[in-house]
Amino acid sequence: MAVNVVIEWDDAQALASIRRAIDAIGDPARVLGNIGPQLVNSTKDRFTTETDPDGLPWEALKPRYARAKARKYPGQGILRRENRLYESIVSQVDGDTLLVGTNVTNKGFPYSASMQLGAPSRNVPARPFLGVSAEDRNDIQAIVMDYLRNAVAGD
Repeated sequence: MAVNVVIEWDDAQALASIRRAIDAIGDPARVLGNIGPQLVNSTKDRFTTETDPDGLPWEALKPRYARAKARKYPGQGILRRENRLYESIVSQVDGDTLLVGTNVTNKGFPYSASMQLGAPSRNVPARPFLGVSAEDRNDIQAIVMDYLRNAVAGD
């Protein structure tokens, strides 16, 4: 006894999914726009934990400065005097480039760069707040995968 099995498959839906994935990959600005706010939040979290992107604690304030700061700005942590630096952290997408950072200066002094990199001439230690942590990399991967899944599904 012979049995014939015929399977018909309309590949239009699969092709449409592939086209959506290709379109999504071809326009990285959309997914970068999703990643930017996550990195801004992560960067701002470092001001609370007072740690660099690798999780290492920032160097403590010098005792004399810490006392003066506590009197003038009670409860404000390292790099958080008037919160200008913290509040200035932004993301910007330009085509296939995502920028996360700040442009805060203080009377012409490159304040944000000096806090990030240190300023030996002013005895300011580096307290890196910008960068991508291991957790950030995992978050970025999850955002990209969600973005691609949604693109394939047509969401």
